Amino acid sequence: MKTNTPPPTPKKVSAAELLGSGHSLRHVAQVLGVHRATLHRWKSEPEFRQLIDGTRKTVLELASEGLVNAVPKAVDALLDIVNNAEAPAAARVRAAEAILDRAGVTPNTAVQHNHAHVHVDLSRLTEDELDQLRALRSKLDASSPQVSGYLNRTT
Repeated sequence: MKTNTPPPTPKKVSAAELLGSGHSLRHVAQVLGVHRATLHRWKSEPEFRQLIDGTRKTVLELASEGLVNAVPKAVDALLDIVNNAEAPAAARVRAAEAILDRAGVTPNTAVQHNHAHVHVDLSRLTEDELDQLRALRSKLDASSPQVSGYLNRTT
């Protein structure tokens, strides 16, 4: 036989929402003017636990959605640093490393592939792209003898 349980009181709903949002029992008791023993008793009720779980699920979904929406802005911020010629070299390198790391290009991957020879058909590049490539190579030669030496060995 099914029993008719009354709908939760507004105070109970508020308590479940606060608890489901991560607030402590002490905080919820203070905010709502409810004794902590009452909150413990409510937590033993399946309906109240369902309210808490529903709030937790909603909070996690909203947080996840917010993080997903922030990804393009974060990538743009990193790219701005990488492309900012006036930014300190260390900041540009850290930003580049963060981008590569998030893209799954780890130092281990780079080490595993550092002896691979890649053939690039430069004839497919425009004159502007070739100029950009030459400028980048010139910067690398000037700023990093190790990279320059490696490039000279592999080209």
